[in-house]
Amino acid sequence: MSPSDTLPSVEGPLAADRLAEAVGDALPDADLREATPIEAGKNAAYRLVVASDGDERELVLKVGDGEFAGGYRAEPRVLSAVGERTAIPVPEVVGTGAFGDDPYFLAERVPGANPACDPESLPPEAFERVCAAAGRNLAALHDAFPAGDCDLIPADGWGMLAFDSGADALHFAREFPDWSTYFEAWLTRNVERLADTRFDDLRPALADRAEEFAADVRTLAPFESVLTHGDYRLGNLLVDPESGATNGVVDWATPTAAPPTWELAVTEAILIDWPALDDSRQERLRTRLYEGYREVNPEPLDGEGFETHRRRCRFGARLRLMVNLGEEMAGRSESAVEARAREHREALREFGVEA
Repeated sequence: MSPSDTLPSVEGPLAADRLAEAVGDALPDADLREATPIEAGKNAAYRLVVASDGDERELVLKVGDGEFAGGYRAEPRVLSAVGERTAIPVPEVVGTGAFGDDPYFLAERVPGANPACDPESLPPEAFERVCAAAGRNLAALHDAFPAGDCDLIPADGWGMLAFDSGADALHFAREFPDWSTYFEAWLTRNVERLADTRFDDLRPALADRAEEFAADVRTLAPFESVLTHGDYRLGNLLVDPESGATNGVVDWATPTAAPPTWELAVTEAILIDWPALDDSRQERLRTRLYEGYREVNPEPLDGEGFETHRRRCRFGARLRLMVNLGEEMAGRSESAVEARAREHREALREFGVEA
């Protein structure tokens, strides 16, 4: 790294010299000029300005934590592969490293706004465009990375992927022999996570329904395993706030081998199911999601048992929303949180669970 007389003043958990070290490792001829913490997200992240030969460029540095370091080490490798093989807009990775046990990567900064938990910040037509792009992006991802025919997913496996230091390829953080077993474990875990929440009273009924739905899914096997993003929501998008064009899809730290139907059902929930949107608008957005998917990769939507499988996955996605109620409704009034909780209880009637 070129010597600098001074380093910028930096707020947040990382000192300027650590950030400068990360920049220097990736870009030896660059100097760190500015560093601003990015508040959104669960991990430490910084927006950086670096200079080389008088030219400035903007980067983002994201640091994972030791709790699931394997996922954060996998993220830049997945980003690079997705950028190379698809038209999905993802940041270009420029370097990787670690601060002790915590991996980090540097990537080019993608312009755009992050709507996070505020769908009403987008004009209605713009949100429709976001959903259509979501369908196309997920279809392209699933089409480009089928298990057994890509080097990101070990053959004949299901589960979340990780990467170890010094390894040659990704591996399963916890591997399952088939989708039915993974699906049952996913449902069971989400029901367990509702213990000691405002939904604790529903757990016996939810557990019974989870067992029933898991048995239903076993009758639909076999399934196609593909690479999934697993968390395609507004908080992980950078969009043009006026047009709704998706400039960047970020946060690939939970790459998972799962069926396309699962990803679509989860995306319906975390991208579209917002309390601020009435039923008719949500249905329109779902239509745009599936229209976008069909444009690129219609085969999974036309498979036998798709609607049955989708409905069972929607049950799991609803459980996920309930588990993450506090995160979704952070900063809102207690009355708003209670209203959202009632919506979840009412929605469970679709699956035969009476609140």
